[in-house]
Amino acid sequence: MPLSGIRVLDLTRIVSGPFCTMLLADMGAEVVKIETPGKGDPLRAQGVIRDGLSWYFASFNRNKKSMTLDLRSAEGKDILTRLIRVSDVVVDNYRPGVMKKMGLDYDRLKKINTGIIHCGISGFGAGGPSAGRPAFDFIAQAMSGLMSVNGSQQSGPMRVSLPISDLIAGLYGAFGIVCSLTQRQRSGQGEEVQTSLVDGLISVM
Repeated sequence: MPLSGIRVLDLTRIVSGPFCTMLLADMGAEVVKIETPGKGDPLRAQGVIRDGLSWYFASFNRNKKSMTLDLRSAEGKDILTRLIRVSDVVVDNYRPGVMKKMGLDYDRLKKINTGIIHCGISGFGAGGPSAGRPAFDFIAQAMSGLMSVNGSQQSGPMRVSLPISDLIAGLYGAFGIVCSLTQRQRSGQGEEVQTSLVDGLISVM
């Protein structure tokens, strides 16, 4: 498989991040999904549930390994630090600034592992006046202008039924990671990749 031998630490949840890391796992990467103890990814409780398992969750998290860590505890951070040392990629879809509050922003990550690639997926990007705001797909569809070109005169602007902004942001994230892995072969250094729900939709319009 093209990404065999690449280890990805997946700190993501819901759709955009899990879709990004699902693509990497499908191409052979070893993806280790880190979930909150006792709660896990909220997507576990969404969609059709069969025998206690969400098919929606299973689809976005296929081919992955899974473990729970309390990343706000000293022990959890210590275990994650050891994992970062032996990994190639870290992916998160927290709001910008959350990783820094946990002491895990890119500056800290590259001190632990100079070859690490960090991909951050957010609603509005890592900088700018809306950077710290939470976002969901329907918000991104509205603010990007996508809804203005969908629907009819009778309905007015209408959202696309798929969580399209999550999926496009995940695609861009996976593409950026693969580009950075290629660049690392030349430089020996890791990189930071940033993508967002709104930027992704604007770019395809």
